[in-house]
Amino acid sequence: MSDPACRLLRLVVPVLTGVWLSSCGTDTDDFSRCSPPLAITVTQSPLTFAWEPTGCDVNALTVVQGNTVTIKWHIGANPDRNSIESPVQYGVAPNGVDDALADTLSAGPYTVQVTRLNAAGTALEISKQDFSFVGP
Repeated sequence: MSDPACRLLRLVVPVLTGVWLSSCGTDTDDFSRCSPPLAITVTQSPLTFAWEPTGCDVNALTVVQGNTVTIKWHIGANPDRNSIESPVQYGVAPNGVDDALADTLSAGPYTVQVTRLNAAGTALEISKQDFSFVGP
């Protein structure tokens, strides 16, 4: 890449990144208010996940089976930002997320995990909650 083009990229990329991050709920005040862990509540029938404090949107939500790495359902914000609002019903993808088909759950232990993007744009697990699914 030519020197003028490199200089332009060095100037433009940080500015665009700053604009992108500031529009995604990742400013400093948002991080301090939404510092981990968020309080996650799981309710049954329909299976729903809610977290507090209110307004602390997340980047992704994942349900895994027990103490395994077997993913039963995962949703992630698209574009990649903190935009998934509480509450979320299992298997029902909110607008603006990449959605994987939710597996049918059987009775047993599960864990729900939520992640948020930090100011650097890195996704960090900020909360998780174990729960038992009792079935429909």
